[in-house]
Amino acid sequence: MEHLDKAYDMLDRELEKIVGNGSITGSSVEMIDKLTHGMKNILTVEAMCDNGASGDWRNSYAQKRNARGQYSRDDGRDQLMHKIDELRNAVGRMG
Repeated sequence: MEHLDKAYDMLDRELEKIVGNGSITGSSVEMIDKLTHGMKNILTVEAMCDNGASGDWRNSYAQKRNARGQYSRDDGRDQLMHKIDELRNAVGRMG
């Protein structure tokens, strides 16, 4: 998991560089897409590992239901949504 944490941090730093630049171009949109997909995939793998997934993803997914039978959304999505909101704000400031 340590390697995944390092990879996530590297992707996060690259995303911060793009957002901090203040201007988003067509090529940076493509890079943002790739970075956020990578971050999402890392969070998904970590969530599966934290839930004790042992190769059978169906068991770990079924364990994410709450008492009312609804699926839990506590798998890192809030953190990713925060990054997306930051990107939207950066784009909104540009024009």
